[in-house]
Amino acid sequence: MLPLTATIKRDLTLARRNPARMIAVPTFFILLVTIFPLALGPDPDLLTRIAPGVLMAAALMATLIHLDRLFRDDAEDGTLDAVILSPAPLSLYTAGRIVAHWIVTGLPLLFLCPLMAMILNAPLPFVDSVLGVLLPATLLLTFIGAAVQGLSLGSGLGGVLLAVLALPLYIPVLIFSGAALHLLATEMDATMPMAILWACVALAAPLTPLVTAATLRMARG
Repeated sequence: MLPLTATIKRDLTLARRNPARMIAVPTFFILLVTIFPLALGPDPDLLTRIAPGVLMAAALMATLIHLDRLFRDDAEDGTLDAVILSPAPLSLYTAGRIVAHWIVTGLPLLFLCPLMAMILNAPLPFVDSVLGVLLPATLLLTFIGAAVQGLSLGSGLGGVLLAVLALPLYIPVLIFSGAALHLLATEMDATMPMAILWACVALAAPLTPLVTAATLRMARG
């Protein structure tokens, strides 16, 4: 487990040394959410209806900001090649990078979502429950993004092209999380979409590091 913890500590240390990178995702998320009340006007009923979709779409777009740098920085400075050649399992390295990436990009959104939900005039039960949906949703977005970034590393895709490749894979997460948020906003039972989200997390958590490690080996020859 040493490569896992060492990778997480290294990535979080690098992130702390780059404040601009730390605040980019939450800042972009806040801007995306606040644009809608400004553009659509202060209609409380309208804002309440669109709150679930706005929050999920904003979270999805915000997680794309640093996606192209998830493994590319290590590939450019030779760290990735050194890890591949080392005796340590590459999957522990990829798991560490995925965890650190979620802490930097996904965790801040969990703290901001209740506040953003109140800005969108969401009902109080929805505000209290939004974290239960955004937690598995952001985890799945991170898992999918890591696999796509590993797959595209050898092709040189980055930025907008990587986002275009990842977005279709994000659609199921958007559908089920949006459905769960909508049900919560209307005070209905959201057990089914929530169960699907958590089942996907349980499946993706052990498989994504292995799949990503395999794609990185292929990308580096």
